[in-house]
Amino acid sequence: MTSSVIDSAKQAWASLAGVAGIDGTQVMVDATSPLCPRGWIGILSLGDGVLAAVPRDDLREMLVEALDGLAAAEATDPAVVLERLPPVAEVMGPAVLFYADESRGLELPADVREVERAELDALFGSVPQDDLDESGLTEISSPVFGARTADGDLAAACAYRHWPNGVAHLCVLTSGAHRRQGHGRAVATAAIRRAHEERLLPQWRARPPASRALARSLGLTEVGAQLNLRPG
Repeated sequence: MTSSVIDSAKQAWASLAGVAGIDGTQVMVDATSPLCPRGWIGILSLGDGVLAAVPRDDLREMLVEALDGLAAAEATDPAVVLERLPPVAEVMGPAVLFYADESRGLELPADVREVERAELDALFGSVPQDDLDESGLTEISSPVFGARTADGDLAAACAYRHWPNGVAHLCVLTSGAHRRQGHGRAVATAAIRRAHEERLLPQWRARPPASRALARSLGLTEVGAQLNLRPG
Protein backbone atom coordinates (compact mmCIF):
# COMPACT_ATOMS: atom_id res chain seq x y z
CA MET A 1 0.00 0.00 0.00
CA THR A 2 1.67 3.23 -1.11
CA SER A 3 1.68 6.22 1.22
CA SER A 4 0.69 8.60 -1.60
CA VAL A 5 -2.56 6.72 -2.23
CA ILE A 6 -3.35 6.58 1.49
CA ASP A 7 -2.63 10.28 1.90
CA SER A 8 -4.81 11.18 -1.09
CA ALA A 9 -7.71 9.10 0.24
CA LYS A 10 -7.37 10.60 3.72
CA GLN A 11 -7.29 14.14 2.35
CA ALA A 12 -10.36 13.50 0.20
CA TRP A 13 -12.42 12.06 3.05
CA ALA A 14 -11.27 14.70 5.52
CA SER A 15 -12.43 17.37 3.08
CA LEU A 16 -15.78 15.63 2.65
CA ALA A 17 -16.34 15.18 6.39
CA GLY A 18 -15.12 18.66 7.32
CA VAL A 19 -12.22 17.61 9.55
CA ALA A 20 -8.58 18.66 9.51
CA GLY A 21 -7.25 15.15 8.92
CA ILE A 22 -7.74 11.45 9.59
CA ASP A 23 -5.18 10.17 12.05
CA GLY A 24 -5.69 8.05 15.13
CA THR A 25 -9.34 7.50 16.07
CA GLN A 26 -11.85 10.34 15.96
CA VAL A 27 -15.57 10.17 16.79
CA MET A 28 -17.74 13.18 15.92
CA VAL A 29 -21.40 13.98 16.41
CA ASP A 30 -22.94 14.79 13.04
CA ALA A 31 -26.51 13.80 12.17
CA THR A 32 -25.92 14.51 8.48
CA SER A 33 -22.44 13.03 8.16
CA PRO A 34 -21.37 11.91 4.68
CA LEU A 35 -19.95 8.77 6.29
CA CYS A 36 -23.36 7.11 6.54
CA PRO A 37 -27.11 7.41 5.90
CA ARG A 38 -28.90 10.03 8.00
CA GLY A 39 -29.46 8.81 11.55
CA TRP A 40 -26.91 5.99 11.30
CA ILE A 41 -23.49 5.42 12.83
CA GLY A 42 -20.69 5.55 10.28
CA ILE A 43 -17.19 4.16 10.77
CA LEU A 44 -14.46 4.79 8.19
CA SER A 45 -10.97 3.29 8.29
CA LEU A 46 -8.19 4.55 6.03
CA GLY A 47 -4.67 3.26 6.50
CA ASP A 48 -4.06 3.50 10.25
CA GLY A 49 -6.71 6.18 10.81
CA VAL A 50 -10.36 5.87 11.88
CA LEU A 51 -13.06 8.51 11.52
CA ALA A 52 -16.52 7.80 12.92
CA ALA A 53 -19.77 9.73 13.19
CA VAL A 54 -22.81 9.31 15.40
CA PRO A 55 -26.12 11.12 14.93
CA ARG A 56 -26.67 12.05 18.62
CA ASP A 57 -24.59 13.19 21.58
CA ASP A 58 -25.69 10.27 23.75
CA LEU A 59 -24.12 7.76 21.32
CA ARG A 60 -20.67 9.31 21.17
CA GLU A 61 -19.17 7.99 24.41
CA MET A 62 -20.54 4.53 23.67
CA LEU A 63 -18.75 4.43 20.31
CA VAL A 64 -15.55 5.96 21.71
CA GLU A 65 -15.38 3.13 24.23
CA ALA A 66 -16.20 0.50 21.59
CA LEU A 67 -13.38 1.67 19.30
CA ASP A 68 -10.83 2.16 22.06
CA GLY A 69 -7.73 0.05 21.50
CA LEU A 70 -8.85 -1.32 18.14
CA ALA A 71 -6.63 -1.31 15.06
CA ALA A 72 -8.09 0.50 12.06
CA ALA A 73 -9.00 -2.73 10.27
CA GLU A 74 -10.80 -4.00 13.38
CA ALA A 75 -12.87 -0.82 13.64
CA THR A 76 -14.78 -1.72 10.46
CA ASP A 77 -15.04 -5.45 11.20
CA PRO A 78 -18.60 -6.24 12.37
CA ALA A 79 -17.41 -9.37 14.18
CA VAL A 80 -15.24 -7.18 16.39
CA VAL A 81 -17.26 -3.98 16.74
CA LEU A 82 -20.69 -5.48 17.36
CA GLU A 83 -19.39 -7.40 20.36
CA ARG A 84 -18.53 -4.07 21.99
CA LEU A 85 -21.83 -2.30 21.28
CA PRO A 86 -25.44 -2.68 22.39
CA PRO A 87 -27.62 -4.45 19.80
CA VAL A 88 -28.09 -2.49 16.58
CA ALA A 89 -31.10 -2.52 14.28
CA GLU A 90 -29.24 -2.98 11.00
CA VAL A 91 -25.73 -3.44 9.64
CA MET A 92 -24.54 -2.20 6.24
CA GLY A 93 -21.13 -3.37 5.08
CA PRO A 94 -18.31 -3.52 5.48
CA ALA A 95 -17.53 -2.07 2.06
CA VAL A 96 -13.87 -2.11 1.07
CA LEU A 97 -12.41 1.10 -0.36
CA PHE A 98 -9.95 0.87 -3.26
CA TYR A 99 -8.15 3.70 -5.04
CA ALA A 100 -6.30 4.03 -8.32
CA ASP A 101 -2.70 5.16 -8.22
CA GLU A 102 -2.07 7.41 -11.22
CA SER A 103 1.50 6.14 -11.41
CA ARG A 104 0.15 2.80 -12.57
CA GLY A 105 -0.56 3.25 -16.27
CA LEU A 106 -3.68 1.49 -17.48
CA GLU A 107 -3.80 0.64 -21.17
CA LEU A 108 -7.09 1.65 -22.77
CA PRO A 109 -8.90 -1.40 -24.20
CA ALA A 110 -9.48 -1.06 -27.94
CA ASP A 111 -13.07 -2.36 -27.81
CA VAL A 112 -14.42 0.21 -25.31
CA ARG A 113 -16.31 3.29 -26.48
CA GLU A 114 -18.39 6.04 -24.96
CA VAL A 115 -22.11 5.21 -25.12
CA GLU A 116 -25.28 7.23 -24.74
CA ARG A 117 -27.12 6.90 -21.43
CA ALA A 118 -30.27 5.87 -23.26
CA GLU A 119 -28.44 2.68 -24.27
CA LEU A 120 -28.15 1.62 -20.64
CA ASP A 121 -31.81 0.63 -20.30
CA ALA A 122 -31.29 -2.81 -21.85
CA LEU A 123 -28.29 -3.43 -19.59
CA PHE A 124 -30.27 -2.36 -16.53
CA GLY A 125 -33.04 -4.79 -17.47
CA SER A 126 -30.60 -7.71 -17.73
CA VAL A 127 -29.68 -7.76 -14.02
CA PRO A 128 -31.59 -8.09 -10.73
CA GLN A 129 -32.64 -4.84 -9.08
CA ASP A 130 -30.23 -5.44 -6.18
CA ASP A 131 -27.29 -5.63 -8.61
CA LEU A 132 -28.39 -2.41 -10.30
CA ASP A 133 -28.74 -0.62 -6.95
CA GLU A 134 -25.33 -1.89 -5.82
CA SER A 135 -23.69 -0.63 -9.01
CA GLY A 136 -24.81 2.98 -8.52
CA LEU A 137 -24.89 3.41 -12.28
CA THR A 138 -28.24 5.23 -12.20
CA GLU A 139 -26.62 8.16 -10.32
CA ILE A 140 -23.63 8.93 -12.52
CA SER A 141 -22.42 12.34 -13.65
CA SER A 142 -19.62 11.41 -16.09
CA PRO A 143 -19.53 10.03 -19.63
CA VAL A 144 -20.39 6.33 -19.84
CA PHE A 145 -17.94 3.77 -21.21
CA GLY A 146 -19.36 0.57 -22.69
CA ALA A 147 -18.12 -2.75 -24.03
CA ARG A 148 -20.19 -4.71 -26.53
CA THR A 149 -20.58 -8.35 -27.46
CA ALA A 150 -19.91 -9.60 -30.98
CA ASP A 151 -23.64 -9.10 -31.64
CA GLY A 152 -23.47 -5.47 -30.62
CA ASP A 153 -25.26 -5.86 -27.27
CA LEU A 154 -23.99 -3.77 -24.37
CA ALA A 155 -22.17 -6.25 -22.12
CA ALA A 156 -20.89 -3.82 -19.48
CA ALA A 157 -20.77 -0.14 -18.65
CA CYS A 158 -18.81 2.04 -16.24
CA ALA A 159 -18.95 5.70 -15.28
CA TYR A 160 -18.55 7.68 -12.08
CA ARG A 161 -20.16 10.22 -9.80
CA HIS A 162 -18.27 13.46 -9.19
CA TRP A 163 -17.96 13.88 -5.44
CA PRO A 164 -17.38 17.42 -4.12
CA ASN A 165 -13.97 16.43 -2.70
CA GLY A 166 -12.29 15.69 -6.02
CA VAL A 167 -13.21 12.00 -6.04
CA ALA A 168 -14.54 10.03 -9.00
CA HIS A 169 -16.73 7.37 -7.39
CA LEU A 170 -16.72 4.50 -9.87
CA CYS A 171 -19.91 2.67 -10.84
CA VAL A 172 -19.77 -0.47 -12.99
CA LEU A 173 -22.34 -3.01 -14.14
CA THR A 174 -21.96 -6.14 -16.25
CA SER A 175 -24.79 -8.07 -17.86
CA GLY A 176 -25.51 -11.34 -16.07
CA ALA A 177 -25.00 -13.25 -19.31
CA HIS A 178 -21.55 -11.79 -19.97
CA ARG A 179 -19.72 -11.84 -16.67
CA ARG A 180 -16.21 -13.20 -16.16
CA GLN A 181 -15.35 -12.33 -19.77
CA GLY A 182 -13.27 -9.22 -19.10
CA HIS A 183 -15.95 -6.68 -20.03
CA GLY A 184 -16.18 -5.15 -16.56
CA ARG A 185 -12.44 -4.74 -16.32
CA ALA A 186 -12.30 -3.12 -19.75
CA VAL A 187 -14.93 -0.45 -19.08
CA ALA A 188 -13.56 0.28 -15.60
CA THR A 189 -10.11 0.85 -17.09
CA ALA A 190 -11.56 3.43 -19.47
CA ALA A 191 -13.43 5.25 -16.69
CA ILE A 192 -10.35 5.33 -14.45
CA ARG A 193 -8.25 6.79 -17.25
CA ARG A 194 -10.85 9.51 -17.85
CA ALA A 195 -10.96 10.32 -14.12
CA HIS A 196 -7.18 10.73 -14.08
CA GLU A 197 -7.41 13.03 -17.09
CA GLU A 198 -9.84 15.17 -15.07
CA ARG A 199 -7.36 15.19 -12.15
CA LEU A 200 -9.80 13.26 -9.97
CA LEU A 201 -9.08 10.47 -7.47
CA PRO A 202 -10.79 7.26 -8.71
CA GLN A 203 -12.53 5.46 -5.83
CA TRP A 204 -13.96 1.94 -5.90
CA ARG A 205 -16.26 0.86 -3.05
CA ALA A 206 -16.93 -2.87 -3.05
CA ARG A 207 -19.07 -5.10 -0.88
CA PRO A 208 -19.67 -8.24 -3.01
CA PRO A 209 -16.63 -10.55 -3.38
CA ALA A 210 -16.84 -10.33 -7.19
CA SER A 211 -16.56 -6.53 -7.05
CA ARG A 212 -13.55 -6.77 -4.72
CA ALA A 213 -11.90 -9.28 -7.05
CA LEU A 214 -12.45 -6.97 -10.03
CA ALA A 215 -10.90 -4.05 -8.16
CA ARG A 216 -7.82 -6.11 -7.37
CA SER A 217 -7.55 -7.30 -10.98
CA LEU A 218 -7.37 -3.64 -12.01
CA GLY A 219 -4.41 -3.13 -9.71
CA LEU A 220 -6.32 -0.81 -7.40
CA THR A 221 -4.96 -0.28 -3.91
CA GLU A 222 -7.05 -1.37 -0.91
CA VAL A 223 -6.85 1.50 1.54
CA GLY A 224 -9.66 1.00 4.04
CA ALA A 225 -13.31 0.21 4.58
CA GLN A 226 -16.67 1.59 5.66
CA LEU A 227 -19.12 0.13 8.15
CA ASN A 228 -22.57 1.60 8.81
CA LEU A 229 -24.79 0.73 11.77
CA ARG A 230 -28.38 1.78 12.44
CA PRO A 231 -28.83 2.29 16.18
CA GLY A 232 -31.33 0.05 17.90
